[in-house]
Amino acid sequence: MRRLLPLVALAALLAIALPAQAGQPAVAAKKRSCGVVKGAGDKYRFKVVSLRRVSCKGARKVAKRYDRFKPLPRGWACGLGHGKTKVMFSCGKGASSGNLRKWPYALLAIRVKK
Repeated sequence: MRRLLPLVALAALLAIALPAQAGQPAVAAKKRSCGVVKGAGDKYRFKVVSLRRVSCKGARKVAKRYDRFKPLPRGWACGLGHGKTKVMFSCGKGASSGNLRKWPYALLAIRVKK
């Protein structure tokens, strides 16, 4: 009986710890600056930041298409920033609802001075 007690305790600990991690994204958010892009009509500029699992090339492509009112690549969705923030818009892919910045693939467009 004494030999089984540590195994039961370990099993209980794992049963508690594993579901807590299941809700977390498979890849932790790693912000990466992907450079500055000229806005539509050359009136403003914005910095593209890859938040999660997006190459800089892909992030810039999606951001430019959204800014120029062109169709987004399949599966991508974007939304405008709100409030007193420099974030112009966020885009995400791989989910169907919720905060775009927390989707499996995500990026931000942050307004910069011209």
